[in-house]
Amino acid sequence: MTVFDHPAFDAHEHVVFHNDAASGLKAIIAIHNTARGPAVGGCRM
Repeated sequence: MTVFDHPAFDAHEHVVFHNDAASGLKAIIAIHNTARGPAVGGCRM
């Protein structure tokens, strides 16, 4: 089982994986719902 098999990931509209070798960035961007348009958003690290 991986972290993406967890039920918390079931209701996302879109999940994007990004890897930037130059900076060492590894990111997962998960969009829950876009029905009300673009969001201000938040970031978890």
